[in-house]
Amino acid sequence: MSITQLQSQFTDPHRFGKSLRIERPAMAFAGLVLMFAVVGLLWNLRSTIRTLDNDFSAIGSSRFWRVFWSTLGEDQVTSVWLNFVVYGPPILLVLAALLFAYAMISQNALYRRLHQAYLERGYLALARETGLRVSTGKKGEVLSVDLLTHPSLSEQDNESLLQYVRQQVAAGGPQVVEWETTMSKARSTGRPFPLARYVPGTPEGPVLSIRKRDRQAVVVINPKPGKKATAVDAYDVK
Repeated sequence: MSITQLQSQFTDPHRFGKSLRIERPAMAFAGLVLMFAVVGLLWNLRSTIRTLDNDFSAIGSSRFWRVFWSTLGEDQVTSVWLNFVVYGPPILLVLAALLFAYAMISQNALYRRLHQAYLERGYLALARETGLRVSTGKKGEVLSVDLLTHPSLSEQDNESLLQYVRQQVAAGGPQVVEWETTMSKARSTGRPFPLARYVPGTPEGPVLSIRKRDRQAVVVINPKPGKKATAVDAYDVK
């Protein structure tokens, strides 16, 4: 798919945001809270049914709910654990609902902010593999590094630049090892790397980006005036 075809998805903030892979901590945390809530509810449900001698017909009856909400153990003594098992899951369920609501409400604001930043100082780039590899820190696992096309260069110039970078990588040697080592150490930032910093003889502007998953294109947003030139954000296009 060409740049022009991909850009047709970016007609409004909502479509733009939906087209990108955006890591959202609030949504992930809400999912985690929901998981604990469901596990707790199932645990209490199992305990309640066992107390009722596995009488499934009692589910929903007043007797069922009396046992379900009871914090008394077999010795008729309450405990911190029983209070947590009985009242914790419903509280977590409400918290998860609030977190999901917040995530959904803030999502539209995030989409609008990113779309405006894209219009003001961003561009859409194609991701092309260079042959560079970086370590993830996990045993034997590596990620490839892409060169992102740049709007200041023509299609032919972008292709020529890619071939030049690939030739440099293929030549190997200590320099390439140094590039990969430096990128591996800086990969935690999640930001692209200025190409000119690593590969001599290349123009300012184009950037390298670590490929964490299959992708064809990336939205690149340059930093606001006054911020570090390296504070570039990149979002994979779905």
